[in-house]
Amino acid sequence: MYLFRAVFCKKKSPLLTLSFICLFPAFALSQPENQFPAGGYNLVIEARPSVPYPGLDNYNVDLTASGVGPNYTVSVSRHHIIPFNVLRLFYNRVVENNALANARGFFGTYANNVRFYAQANGINCDSLGDDLITAANIAQAQGYGIVHGSGNDNAPGFDTFEQFYAWIPGNLFIGPNNRSDDPHDGFESGAGVVVGSGTFSILSRLYSNMNRYNNGDDSVLNAIVVDLTKIASHKKIYTLRAEDWEFIGGKYRLRKLEPEFNNNADIDSDYYSDKCDNEQPTYNGFIFGLFFFNK
Repeated sequence: MYLFRAVFCKKKSPLLTLSFICLFPAFALSQPENQFPAGGYNLVIEARPSVPYPGLDNYNVDLTASGVGPNYTVSVSRHHIIPFNVLRLFYNRVVENNALANARGFFGTYANNVRFYAQANGINCDSLGDDLITAANIAQAQGYGIVHGSGNDNAPGFDTFEQFYAWIPGNLFIGPNNRSDDPHDGFESGAGVVVGSGTFSILSRLYSNMNRYNNGDDSVLNAIVVDLTKIASHKKIYTLRAEDWEFIGGKYRLRKLEPEFNNNADIDSDYYSDKCDNEQPTYNGFIFGLFFFNK
């Protein structure tokens, strides 16, 4: 009996990217430069990854303009709506449960959009080399069950993958650091005024279900994947708008969301350009995991 292993092969052309599935006998399997072998890797997210986006300028006190100089004294950050620790525990538990293929919808959406996460949020794609491509490829490989988390080797592209997963734009908004309502490691319960009531309902449900899954309830995984895929389709970090904030007692806080409020700010199509088109995933196509053939 011969054991065959499926590996990704990528080949670029000026017109389109072709993907191949190559079968090699295990005893003769080599590792050419452009191959991504199936198998086990260390896929654990540990410490919070560094922010992949450029630094942010300060704002003026009224939060109406950003810049550098004495008139810009308010420091700002990108705030997580669902806290990073919840995202980290969820992903690590999916890996532990060998359930990555169950999240194929999310991984596919992430792979197809990670270049837009970079482009829409101030990153020069050329400065990253092939990092966006390898991050997209490792996402697809997880969704198709090509790789799993039972090994010790680092997976190509995983560092960039975990960065954009931890800092996925649809879960972030820019706001002042000097806040009276900062939840720290908790859920941003007031973020509805920033993202709109519809998106906030999705994020609230996603947060609740992730906590359930992290505490052992596997029945909510499919619901999580549906909502996480929706969040992954949003490419632009929610910008700071002065009307979303109020300044009371020397600190900022988010305004209360009115019941009829439905914010449709930050339409993603407004940010599209072809600057990052060369960073598309190269492992497209229908992909198989491991194959066994009898002889």
